Amino acid sequence: DPFTVPVNVDGVLLTMELDTGAAVSVISWREFQRLFPRKRLQPASLKLRTYTGAMVKPKGLAKVVVRHNDQSVELPLYVVDTTGPALLGREWLQGIRLDWKNLVFFNHLGPSREMSKHWQEKLETMLDSHSELFKDELGTIAEEQAELVLREGSQPKFVKARSVPFALQGAVEAELVKMEKLGIITPVATSEYATPLVPVVKRDGSLRLCGDYKTTVNPCLEVDRYPLPRIDDLLAALAGGEEFSKIDLSRAYQQVVMAESSRKLLTINTHKGLYTMNRLAFGISSAPSIFQRIMDNMLKGLQGVSCYLDDILVTGKTKQEHFHNLEAVL
Repeated sequence: DPFTVPVNVDGVLLTMELDTGAAVSVISWREFQRLFPRKRLQPASLKLRTYTGAMVKPKGLAKVVVRHNDQSVELPLYVVDTTGPALLGREWLQGIRLDWKNLVFFNHLGPSREMSKHWQEKLETMLDSHSELFKDELGTIAEEQAELVLREGSQPKFVKARSVPFALQGAVEAELVKMEKLGIITPVATSEYATPLVPVVKRDGSLRLCGDYKTTVNPCLEVDRYPLPRIDDLLAALAGGEEFSKIDLSRAYQQVVMAESSRKLLTINTHKGLYTMNRLAFGISSAPSIFQRIMDNMLKGLQGVSCYLDDILVTGKTKQEHFHNLEAVL
């Protein structure tokens, strides 16, 4: 079966087949007109060869903005007057980095199917009964805190703040205010530790504020070695399932409270001053293992449930069992 990759192309979610044998990425003329009716084509000089050996002259190419996993790149999309799925070729693979583990995993699960009205209503009733989980608020994992362990002889490191591009300053300051209100960060006057802030523009245009911890704290840490699950283990836990639900945790790491003794280690240095981190931070070398352990402990013993970091998958051999297992997770 072909591997499919969901990508955001000029604001349109497009599912493309991964084709490493294709030099470029292509879409049919009919599909292009349907999805991008106002987009104009540019001339394309190259000729393409199909897997049968036939030569195809593209109708043209369009420069499109491709967003995938917090990446945003302008790339050429070739339009051909043939039928078939959109293909993601090597040129795009060089421009965007795919999450191969999740790509392999989720392609094993197969395509989504429409849900009947009866089961749609049951799902809505279930979600309504757990509406507090879906509020636009920061959740808190109360069962366990994250603690960092320093190597013996480690010394504090203070790195000055980096300049923020003028175009991002307003958004960075707004996000700092939001994070402070949510209790993720706390302003401090002084600190032995300071890591420069790095703003990352996400695929939806919002900002994620990270610390460049590889230059400060990471080299000093005893790295948590708790293993991330292998694809085979994840699939084994879901064996026999016919239908699947996927739960994606919002601000996943930031739902984990840092131990009091570790907060000062994660202090970020910004153009607005110093802030300690009260929640697990992006960029910490131990963060994935810490988070995976917490999730595994929380979901231990639940049937038909598999978890890879902030993605929880739930299944069952029947619809009833699937919904029962989903209710147990919620």
